[in-house]
Amino acid sequence: MLVAADPVYRFLGVEGLAVRQMPAPGNLVDSRLGYFIRPGKHSMTREDWEVFLAFADKHLK
Repeated sequence: MLVAADPVYRFLGVEGLAVRQMPAPGNLVDSRLGYFIRPGKHSMTREDWEVFLAFADKHLK
């Protein structure tokens, strides 16, 4: 879905997805359209929250 949204963001004159290929699990794409997935079972861990909250602090202030 993020790959499909990228051209719309760029058309509107803002940064879209900063990568062309999705990163390996555990690596954050820290652009306006962020992406993070960690290896392991589907759940919300402390690591997930730390990444999501740091992303929100950076992009939503």
